[in-house]
Amino acid sequence: MTDTPDFAARSANSAAGGWSGFYSDSDFDMARLIRVATLYQAYLQAIDDYAPGRRGLEIGTGTGWAAAYLSHEGYEIAAIDRDSGILAKAVRLNGKFGGTARFLIMDLFHLGFGAERFDFAFHQGVLERFPEAEIRMAIREQLRVAKRVIFSVPATRKRISGTSACGPRRDGWPSSPRLRLSMHSASATPMTQPDSVA
Repeated sequence: MTDTPDFAARSANSAAGGWSGFYSDSDFDMARLIRVATLYQAYLQAIDDYAPGRRGLEIGTGTGWAAAYLSHEGYEIAAIDRDSGILAKAVRLNGKFGGTARFLIMDLFHLGFGAERFDFAFHQGVLERFPEAEIRMAIREQLRVAKRVIFSVPATRKRISGTSACGPRRDGWPSSPRLRLSMHSASATPMTQPDSVA
């Protein structure tokens, strides 16, 4: 395995205080949790449909909404992020909604778990932030600790921190050639998603 990518240096947000400044839990009430869960209904359904068990690892937890939500659905969830500010907010949100998820500071390129510790790893809005080689590294590391990886990428082409992000095509493969290549090389199986998935 190659050296750990310094993805903090790659993020334009890092210079401005990191992702923790982007996320705010102050207005995350039950109504917002319901709106977010509704918006990501297809993503949550894919987890229900394709997770081979109940032990899940969320990569790049952000607000922690998915970890908290899935813990209420009977999943045993551990969620990671490398930003302690983000994790502090996710822990508060999890507590606010009575979730049972655990939150850990960890780098997605070096997951501190044994082989197949989890039934599945999951994330949304993470992979499109990295170049091809790092996507391959991340997916391989996730497949080392989990039997399956379920993820979502943006469904439309847009600019994110100075890089272009792409979403899924009709056949389920990401529309970005680098993501398609990464999935082939990681031996992951594509899932077809409806065109309306955001």
